[in-house]
Amino acid sequence: MHWVSYPLVSDGTGWDRDCLIAYFNPADVEAILRIKLPSRRCDDFIAWHKGKNGIFSVRSAYNLALQLCHVGTIASTSTGSDEGERKVWQNVWSGHIPPKVKIFSWKLSHDVLPTSKNKHRRRLEDDNICNICGNGIEDSFHAVVLCPRARALRQAMREHWALPDEKFFTYSGGDWLLLLLQNVSSEQRDLVRLLFWRAWSVRNNIVHRAQYP
Repeated sequence: MHWVSYPLVSDGTGWDRDCLIAYFNPADVEAILRIKLPSRRCDDFIAWHKGKNGIFSVRSAYNLALQLCHVGTIASTSTGSDEGERKVWQNVWSGHIPPKVKIFSWKLSHDVLPTSKNKHRRRLEDDNICNICGNGIEDSFHAVVLCPRARALRQAMREHWALPDEKFFTYSGGDWLLLLLQNVSSEQRDLVRLLFWRAWSVRNNIVHRAQYP
């Protein structure tokens, strides 16, 4: 898909649902369908700043988003120095795990996953309750740690992996993941991130299957 106009109907005033379903996952389809389009055609205009080479790219958009997300969200460390700060985030980006799991861990640490809470805040969901257990608000911590299904997965994996003790899986504020990764071994750090990634994948499979049987 090279153009934004591709998933639009012929007159450009509405979304082509079948086209969206072919290219995007169910959650993204519903989010895109909620984007309001102009009632009449209009000329294109520059909507995002170009990169250093004068050309817009996905990389330049990602870099900008990354910079904005880091503003005011970096946790303070015991040293209070740039070195200590880098060490905290190195726990997220380092390790012997796939890049997609590292990216997921970064999203989890910033609470930007499409949980019920975040989607409700953006008016994409009617409520913020967990769609799986129905017990409590589904934020990132609930989705990968508290939800009974996430707990069951964690207990099952303890038979195969040397996961940290349950006392480490507690909510300590917005930086709960950073603190957890900082207080366990490098091997456990990898296992925890893989566990959370799998818990989120299972969650998505269940939710999307329910929405699109």
